[in-house]
Amino acid sequence: MTHSENKNSSRLFGLAALLVGLIAIFDFSLPLGVAGGVPYVLLVLLGGWFPKPKHIIVLAIVGSIMTVFGYLFSPSGGISWVVLTNRGLALFVIWTTALLLIRQKQDQAVLGVSEARFRSLIDCSSQGILVHRNYKPLYANQALASMYDFAESDEILSLDSTEVLTSPEFNIGDHNRVLAGDGVSWDKEVRGRRRDGSEFWEIRRSFVIDWGGEPAVCSIRADISERKRAEEALRKSHVELEGRVKERTDELRAQLIKGNIAELRVREARDHLNLLLDSMAEGVVTIDAKGDVEYVNPVIEEMFGYSFKELEGKNISILMPKPYHADHDNYISNFLKSGKPKIIGGYREVSGKKKDGSVFPLDLSVNEFIDVGVVKFIGTLHDLTTRKQTEQALTEARKDAEDASRVKSEFLANMSHELRTPMNAILGFGQLMMNMPKERLAEKQDDYLRNILDSGNHLLQLINDILDISAIEAGKLEMHEEEVMVIPVVEEMVTLIQTRADSGKVNVSYEIDESLFAIRADSRRFKQILLNLLSNAVKFTPENGDVSISCHQDKAEGIRFVVSDTGLGMTPAGIKKALEPFGQAKSSLVRKQEGTGLGLPLSKQLVEIHGGTLDIESIPQEGTTVTVQFPLERIVSPH
Repeated sequence: MTHSENKNSSRLFGLAALLVGLIAIFDFSLPLGVAGGVPYVLLVLLGGWFPKPKHIIVLAIVGSIMTVFGYLFSPSGGISWVVLTNRGLALFVIWTTALLLIRQKQDQAVLGVSEARFRSLIDCSSQGILVHRNYKPLYANQALASMYDFAESDEILSLDSTEVLTSPEFNIGDHNRVLAGDGVSWDKEVRGRRRDGSEFWEIRRSFVIDWGGEPAVCSIRADISERKRAEEALRKSHVELEGRVKERTDELRAQLIKGNIAELRVREARDHLNLLLDSMAEGVVTIDAKGDVEYVNPVIEEMFGYSFKELEGKNISILMPKPYHADHDNYISNFLKSGKPKIIGGYREVSGKKKDGSVFPLDLSVNEFIDVGVVKFIGTLHDLTTRKQTEQALTEARKDAEDASRVKSEFLANMSHELRTPMNAILGFGQLMMNMPKERLAEKQDDYLRNILDSGNHLLQLINDILDISAIEAGKLEMHEEEVMVIPVVEEMVTLIQTRADSGKVNVSYEIDESLFAIRADSRRFKQILLNLLSNAVKFTPENGDVSISCHQDKAEGIRFVVSDTGLGMTPAGIKKALEPFGQAKSSLVRKQEGTGLGLPLSKQLVEIHGGTLDIESIPQEGTTVTVQFPLERIVSPH
């Protein structure tokens, strides 16, 4: 654990100790008839910020012990079966929450390792890797950025289209037709364009992958400019050699007596060509019409593990797995008979066999040349092992990331059920007792039951907010849109908040544009947004302060909801903090109020899911104004 992690853990343990003390004071001061053990769930939830699962177990054990101590040392009171039910359910919720948080920690660790391995593989690849959708770049590694003369890969991601990286003669239509087929890959040599406009040769392999739940194109690229220059130099050397051989042959015919001199000059030309081939970065092998090896350069020796002496005069099939032996002989035979090339003059992917018997992928180009009137063949080879390994690793890493994401989503669904079920049981028991005849309950017991219901509802709201935040972050929040009547909903939310406003001596008012009819939204989420904003405004407004909500329709921009208060206000830094999950501006009034710091960030995300915006303006000691804007297309006109 790093120094910063140790420091953070120490702070969290301090916070946990403080929380234990506050809850214990609360629990030990209340009679047993109150569900005083339930708040220890907050202690377990705090464990989610600790780095290791064992911390969660420690907090769960502490919560369990304090729940039992609360049963033993709290003032007597309540019905015995209700007391035991409260404490039993509290212990159940504590350990259910702990186990679920531990599972989440484990899933997050697996996801982090998978994503790190995936990122490391593609970032460290020596070949350029580009992922794009409709030619809009989604990912580029540093090797690709260097290939195109960009300092950082982020500069490529800022481009409007990847087409600017390719020369104009690149056939985009062929590329699109290939990508339309399932599982079809595309290999081609094209000219790329660097940032400064200069062009170079590259070989591309493109295939369709899943990126963010939608198809995208993964393109693996390698600079082959050096190979192209070597091929051009080789071609020129062939032409030069043919010319010189012809010249020497004519001289030999004219001057038979000087045959030895002509032979010496031809040998010198061949030595010059061999020197050129030896210096190439690509593997080069020449064979005769029978397929026997006449020459290999040092790259071939290193690639296959054979020395030139071991290969000279041997059939080229020694470098091929058995399935390719007959095919190769047929290619040469048919070409010599018909003159029609099948593999001559182009590139294709084949398999090679090393001296130790291992098989590896190759990129092969075969061309014909004439040596002293005799047809021969020259092959240029490039080892594709690294590229293939990168492709395989990329596919596996992507699958691992998708699997981890699926597990996280399943955990979210399970957590939602496991946390809500026991809480609903607590609230259900409390409601049943509230519905009992009043003569069977003392006035104090009635207050205790109200405290149970209030505490349970508060904890349930906390759990719902946490689950909603988690669902939004995981992209799993379910929305059920319908026509929502604006005026009745606003009046309902004002009514719900009125009791709390009256207890805090806060004046609440509203103003609604009578022309408003309805908007298309998720009814529950829409109410949740308005209630959170009104609740926050009332909560943080001092006595005799004012809270107001207004609703107006703008024909150009849509429908606007404005919630204003005369509270303490916030600084720009405080606004930023308040919009972070579990973040609250620090003030004496804030510390006096209950809350998780989830209301504003959750409301903002719910508004954005509806396509709207949430803006906050605030002046310290004067008040805060929150403006929610829904787009014009969500307005529903009267039928």
